[in-house]
This record gives sequence, structure tokens and C-alpha cells, in this order.
Amino acid sequence: MDRLLAAGADASVEAAEFHDGYAKPIGTLTALTTVAGLVALGRRGRLAGGLTAAVAGAGIADDVANTHRVVRRRLTAPLPTQNVVAIAGDPDAERTLVVMAHHDAAPTGLIFDDRLQTRLAHEFPGLIERIDTSLPLWWLVLAGPAAVAIGADRSSPWARRPRP
Repeated sequence: MDRLLAAGADASVEAAEFHDGYAKPIGTLTALTTVAGLVALGRRGRLAGGLTAAVAGAGIADDVANTHRVVRRRLTAPLPTQNVVAIAGDPDAERTLVVMAHHDAAPTGLIFDDRLQTRLAHEFPGLIERIDTSLPLWWLVLAGPAAVAIGADRSSPWARRPRP
């Protein structure tokens, strides 16, 4: 903040809260999907298993899309954090530039490796210019709940059918 003040910006620190971590909500929802899949294997459990997997998938989608994060808010306590807010320039200007930075360290592991995105940017710069976020790698997690929900549906071509 000192550097912002030294540059002439009107800067302040605001208290805020956040719900930490993706592992607990996503892990819980994928475990629930596993149980739903086992329930759906039984003829009488298809509906319950399929619906449970669909609800778990909705919870995962909510979390990875940064919307309401219902499950994360239920499983984790809010933690204190701070936001630095700075305003510079003419407040009556015709245009406004908003700069935001999110500072945290990405976890390690293959899913967080940015080499694929770097390669895509090099090979297909036009594609990268058209998107405004990183590649949606977390959406791959939805394959499990989707597979269980679709497989539990009797009318699905992937549903387990009784042998004649």
C-alpha cells in the first residue's frame, strides 16, 4: 500500500472475509458422487443415486464457477483477509480502468501446470485472445457426477440393462 500512496493514489485497506480451500467441498462432493454411483448400481437405487450425483455435480459447478459456493460456505468457516483499494486519476473521466490482482500461490500438481496453456497460446494465439479466463480445467471434475447421473437414467443408452 505504501507504494500506491507514494504514487499519489488514494489507498486504503479494507477488512474482508473468505472461505478457504477447494479441497474440502470438492472432495466431499466427489465422495458423495462415488456413494451415489454405488447406490445407482442397484435397480432400486437408480433414481436416488442419479439425483444425488446430479445434486453433487451442481454443487461442484457452483464452486468452480465462483458463484454462491453453497457447499463451501457450509463446510468452511469464514476467515479474515484484507483488500487493498486504491483510486487514482480523475474521478470524472470519460473512461475508467479497473486493475485487480489476486495474490495467492497456486497449489502444485499436474492440474495446475500451465505448460498446456502456454503451448496453446503459442500455437493458437487467436484462440487465447478470444477468452478472458484460464482454461476451465476444474470442469473436468464434473465428468464423474455427470456419468453417474446419466448412467443411472434407465432411458440412457449407457444405463446397465438387465440381461434377457
